[in-house]
Amino acid sequence: MIRHIVAEPSPRVSSESLNSRFPPINKKVTDKVVGTPSNKILLSPKQILLSPKKLMLSPKQQLLLSPSTSAIKRMELGRNVFDKYLKPPTSSFAGCNCCHVIAADDDSFQRMYYTNIFKKSINCEELGLKTTEFKLEVCSSGEDLVERVSVMLKCGCKKLLAIITDYSMGEKRLTGYKTAEKLRQAGWQKPILLRTSESKSELAQLHPDLDKIIDCIIEKGNKGPGCKDIVMKYLKESKGVSQ
Repeated sequence: MIRHIVAEPSPRVSSESLNSRFPPINKKVTDKVVGTPSNKILLSPKQILLSPKKLMLSPKQQLLLSPSTSAIKRMELGRNVFDKYLKPPTSSFAGCNCCHVIAADDDSFQRMYYTNIFKKSINCEELGLKTTEFKLEVCSSGEDLVERVSVMLKCGCKKLLAIITDYSMGEKRLTGYKTAEKLRQAGWQKPILLRTSESKSELAQLHPDLDKIIDCIIEKGNKGPGCKDIVMKYLKESKGVSQ
């Protein structure tokens, strides 16, 4: 005896339940996005049929929808739509690490001497600076001084007003004259003050171009104008303050 097995129909599943479980595969995207991320225009199906002028768009946004506008041009227009609302970049050097005066001496006592002079004796208000704004930097060799000044010259803030260097800073180290010579070659044109125990006549015999490289020689322990007065004079000159 042969039995005929008839498969029972599977329970019907409503199209609504299927759509709720699985999104339609062939769903057409009817919205249209025009422009760049900075200037997106989202158009509905009804708005796509309208002309750009009826959409109440700006002239630049109308150009974005124009078929004659190339893709590169549309990107440029979209990028520049809000340029007028952006603040222009400020060129402030307030946060840079440059100083107003830099000095070099291999003697720790002399480095402390510079620190005391500029903290207690120099009147920053005469230079148009606040006491809290004024900054001094001290190096222990001519090599360090040249390297540091080269960095400040690249900064472009023009804070540095004057350089003070000792003449003799060790046998295997750069002398104050050689240091000043390298600074001039690097492009430094403001005052360089040479502080030394040697007399000016002795140094002039060793270096014929001394007056072309060094602005002033400050002899240690001299009976003339002190270091403070001489430095202040050249700081005002470099800053452009009337004497």
